[in-house]
Amino acid sequence: MRRTLALTALTVCSAALLTACGGGDTDTSASETTSASASVAARTTAATAPGSRVFAVADDPQTAADYLAYLRANNQTVTDDDLAVHQAGEICTALDAGKPLDQVREEWTPMLTNDGVYPYIIGAITRYCPDHENVLN
Repeated sequence: MRRTLALTALTVCSAALLTACGGGDTDTSASETTSASASVAARTTAATAPGSRVFAVADDPQTAADYLAYLRANNQTVTDDDLAVHQAGEICTALDAGKPLDQVREEWTPMLTNDGVYPYIIGAITRYCPDHENVLN
């Protein structure tokens, strides 16, 4: 639910930014530029929100490739690389906020199987927020 609210807020902020910048052009090249701007604006807005970590494959392709390979090696079906990497940021943000590992696991279990949540959490911590590796011990 929180993720949906956060993504909705990002969408609204992006739409407002595009409106302010005249994003209503119907030209194809303008539409492509607008889409790229929306993506950057969404990441920038979220990245500057206090206490949130937002990751995308394009930000660090090598770390993303390692994280995605880890998930797949642990029998996780990843259909959207950017979403999986973004979820790593959400896991790190939850840990940054002081949530205990059990609570993070419980929050992600409805979206992932009980067994599937651990590779996402372990992969996120070891690759994107190693400052939280102590919770794995």
